[in-house]
Amino acid sequence: MGSMTQAAQRHQPDRIDLQLRRALAEIGARTPLEQLTAAQLVRRARIGRSTFYRRHADLGAYVESVRADVLNEVASAFQSAQDDAGPDAGRYSVIAERVSAVLQVIHHHADLLRLFCRDTSFQNRCRTLTAELMAADLDQLGAGLDARYCPPEHVLAFVSHGLVGVLSRWLHHPAPEDVDDLAFHLVTLISGATTDFIE
Repeated sequence: MGSMTQAAQRHQPDRIDLQLRRALAEIGARTPLEQLTAAQLVRRARIGRSTFYRRHADLGAYVESVRADVLNEVASAFQSAQDDAGPDAGRYSVIAERVSAVLQVIHHHADLLRLFCRDTSFQNRCRTLTAELMAADLDQLGAGLDARYCPPEHVLAFVSHGLVGVLSRWLHHPAPEDVDDLAFHLVTLISGATTDFIE
């Protein structure tokens, strides 16, 4: 996971990246990603085709780089939230910090994520990332799972699928609830789901 965090820190989008991302989100709100062309994207972003192709091999490579950047930001936010919670923080505080940090990233990239989350394979990548991040943290969260009653991988699958499902529905809801309200509900769900299997 260290490489994800380092990648997120290394790549800070510049003006052209931001124009391209805005254009991708705007076009993607009306056009399925598989119908999008590089010509449409550069025209909407108001940059030259040569500028685009100096930076990216093709449209598919560009879209994949944006997806990877967003996932890297999510991973980085999740991992850095431990520092925000403090070294003596209990499980609930750590979960609350992490959910809040991840939701800030998701809220920031909501337009792009609405587009990406239409794709089942991207949702699966999100579930895998969530499970990896949670798996690395079970000890820090104080979760002493008793594998006789429920294997830890089942709890991880439950939490990761639940989180991605809730967030995908939230992104596509015409009147989504406030970020703070959603954070409270997710923390309650996660802490409740893990507590049933702990100690």
